[in-house]
Amino acid sequence: MQSLSYRTGITPRNGIYICVDEVNKGISSGRLYNCYSRDAIPFVSQVQMMLLMEKFYDSIDYPQATTRGRAMNSRKKSTVMNREAELVRDEQDLKNQVGQKASFIVRVNSRQNATWQGSVSWTEKGVTKYFRSALELLKLIDSALLEEEQKTGE
Repeated sequence: MQSLSYRTGITPRNGIYICVDEVNKGISSGRLYNCYSRDAIPFVSQVQMMLLMEKFYDSIDYPQATTRGRAMNSRKKSTVMNREAELVRDEQDLKNQVGQKASFIVRVNSRQNATWQGSVSWTEKGVTKYFRSALELLKLIDSALLEEEQKTGE
């Protein structure tokens, strides 16, 4: 299996492909893809999407979080880190995954101050923006979806 190239912007360790298939009353649903899983990971809201992405980054321990997440319950959560995850998807396969409403490539380069920093590319428009927090990432994706909704009049 060939590794994904930096030339395309999808890197094996930090690239997640988001396919948004539906937007209903501001709630997005769709699928997540990464190069470590053959199957799509469905999500039914932006909150679930972000939680699934965080779980993915925790599972491969990349990028490493500078702080541990906290929970309302006091039980310690054990996490199994998989630093030696095997690539099971190639670049072309990821490129072929397209959302019905929009598609994005998210690259989280660091997880500092209990949030994410990185870039998001709107694949249909060829636009890349940088974000300094998970909230800013959500706002960028939502603004792109709103632009598409206004353009199509849905």
